[in-house]
Amino acid sequence: MNDDISVALRNLNPDDDKSIDTLAAKVRDRSWKDARRLVELLHGNDSAMAMNASAVLMEVGSLMQIPLIDGLDSRKPEDMVWELQRTIDIQLETQKRLSDLLEELLADKRLLRPPALSEKAEERPIPMRVCDEAYLMLRRLLADEDDDTLLDNVDEFRRMTDEERDSEVERWVKSGVWTPLGTADYGRDRQ
Repeated sequence: MNDDISVALRNLNPDDDKSIDTLAAKVRDRSWKDARRLVELLHGNDSAMAMNASAVLMEVGSLMQIPLIDGLDSRKPEDMVWELQRTIDIQLETQKRLSDLLEELLADKRLLRPPALSEKAEERPIPMRVCDEAYLMLRRLLADEDDDTLLDNVDEFRRMTDEERDSEVERWVKSGVWTPLGTADYGRDRQ
């Protein structure tokens, strides 16, 4: 597979969406092949095999989420609920790992290289640091905000100075509460 994927990537045209979709589907199908088989065995008539499949799928983690969701068997409500509970457990574990990592990155003040822009670009990107992007990713992951509110808060955060961003990050770390940033007073006139 590693050699196949290297050859396929080398020959891939990044502007050919159909080829990219085809290769992505192939990789996804290969990755989920064993996971889907585990789900089939979980739903099978062999109770010993089903028990072993359930033990393995609990250890596999996030690779199992989509096959479990796609393969839910509603004929056995108890099994369906168990599978959904495992899927949620996997999701919550993944979310915790991500949030723990992002919280560690809140201390990383390294400046990120701005994206390459065409010469005709009217606006230059605002310089951002690793900690700034970590905060925004945490907000996206954890804050219960609709898309418009999230975008407003992201825009507001990006307009802040480094000191204002540091203050907002420190406030969030201490309180754990997401607040609308447009209402915060960071020493500027916000009209």
